[in-house]
This record gives sequence, structure tokens and C-alpha cells, in this order.
Amino acid sequence: MQIKILSDNELSQTDREQIHRLDLLCFGQKGVDQEPIYYFAPTFKHILLFEDQHLVSYLRTVLREAKWAGNKILIGGIGSVETEPEYQGKGLAGIILEEAMKTLKEQNADFGLLQTNIEIGAKLYGKVGFIPADRPYEVLDVNNTKRTVKAKDVMIAPIKNPQLVKDIMNSDKVLFIGKGDW
Repeated sequence: MQIKILSDNELSQTDREQIHRLDLLCFGQKGVDQEPIYYFAPTFKHILLFEDQHLVSYLRTVLREAKWAGNKILIGGIGSVETEPEYQGKGLAGIILEEAMKTLKEQNADFGLLQTNIEIGAKLYGKVGFIPADRPYEVLDVNNTKRTVKAKDVMIAPIKNPQLVKDIMNSDKVLFIGKGDW
């Protein structure tokens, strides 16, 4: 197995084609069709795991400045976590998640944020420090329409600033992350 950590401009056409193939396999056409509407935030790093030249697991990270309580914060988003079905259950997503968390830590992200079906994803994401946030967050879609990601789907992980995570989780205020979800 080989891990590649690439910025968007470093992806080859073959890498892009393999990511698209995996997107379709894991999220279906409906998920891929929704991507340009909601999930268009610029990727900071793509983390790809290959067996030989075949992409078997993938995720992308996003770094985003936002404001909380009048202060600038840096959020590390994780999205598009996917593993080819025949490779699932072998710890591959955990391997690339660990790489993602190292990358976000190196960039001084205050915390990590993602959305998932917590009943399914809590065990996987919990291994790298994510906990259910019990808080929604808000984002603007491509049409500048505010959309709320429901609390039941949000997980958060302290990276550089554990106190900030506590403050967010204990606040009545909803975190607004800006334009484009992960």
C-alpha cells in the first residue's frame, strides 16, 4: 500500500479519474451530483491510498478560516471519506484519517469537523479523536443559501485548541463555517 498526500494542482488526470470512480462507487450518482452544490470548498490536501496503482481509499481535507466569539479560528474539515467496498473493514480509512489529522495539526487547525451518520461513523472517527458535537453548523451552498447540518450528523475533534471545542459545544450559538461544505 502507498499513501499520497497531494494538493489539488498535484493530482494527475488518472488520480482525478480514480477519485471520481471511487466517488460513484461509494456515494452513487446522487451523491456525486450534489457535490457541486454543497461540497465545493477548496481542498487543502487529498489523501489517497493505493494498492499498486489502484486507488482503494480516499479523503480530502479543507482548511477554513472562520470567526467564533469575534476571533479568527482555523477549522480543519474532513470530507469524502471513502474506501472501495472489497477493501472495507481492513483499517484503510483509519490509516488515511490518521494522515489527515497529522496534516491538519501541522497546519495549526484549531479543531477538526466533519459530518457523517454517527451511528455508522462514530467508531471509525472516534479512533482519531472525533466525538459527536451535539451541535449543528451552518454553511452557504453554491446559491448562497444558508444550510444547517444537523447536530446528529456532526463530529468534532480538538487539534490545537481543545478549549475552543468546549466553548463551541457549550454555546447556544451555531458555528457558521462559510461557503461550501467539506
